[in-house]
Amino acid sequence: MDNEETRRKFLAYFTQFRLIQLHVFNVVFAYLNGVWASPSRLLTFQDFMAGLTIAIVYMVWYLLVLDRLGIHLYPIFSPRSPWAVVTWVLVISGNVGGFFAWKAILAPDA
Repeated sequence: MDNEETRRKFLAYFTQFRLIQLHVFNVVFAYLNGVWASPSRLLTFQDFMAGLTIAIVYMVWYLLVLDRLGIHLYPIFSPRSPWAVVTWVLVISGNVGGFFAWKAILAPDA
């Protein structure tokens, strides 16, 4: 992003309605599916480990394969980004926090 035109195109692409809609609706659909569409069940430690494993495998895949091929689905995850460490820590923290939040949401009323 050496010049203003490149920055403008970058921001236009990553803030387009389709990408925002895709990510926002994924969260809405996950919530609806987890709370109303299917029978709820208590989350277990195995659920936590499965989610964390998938996140770590994707992070390794991104670093070792996608980034080396020049495929930047999420440029902020690139090891060349000054925010890389912050974003990777947020991914892991989001998985941990998300697990406990969903566990509380899906818990039966006491």
